[in-house]
Amino acid sequence: MARVHILLTITPERAGYESTLESVVAQSVRDWRLIACVAPGMEGVRGVLDDADERVTAIETRRGVVPAMRNEGLKLADGAYVCVIEA
Repeated sequence: MARVHILLTITPERAGYESTLESVVAQSVRDWRLIACVAPGMEGVRGVLDDADERVTAIETRRGVVPAMRNEGLKLADGAYVCVIEA
């Protein structure tokens, strides 16, 4: 289990997630897991996330509303710390 769990919501309005993902992967702290909550219908995003790093978990959420997406991600977060970031 990673110590820090990071929630990232990806919606069509916030599709610039690549630089955010690169920034997380480049951090000096290595004990993290990123849970990327992807809005429904965003084709191709999950494949990019799955190839990014073994610590990245992509889930396609049932709803595209950011608070609901975060709640789905929080169900998977079991680290000592949870961080929410925006793309």
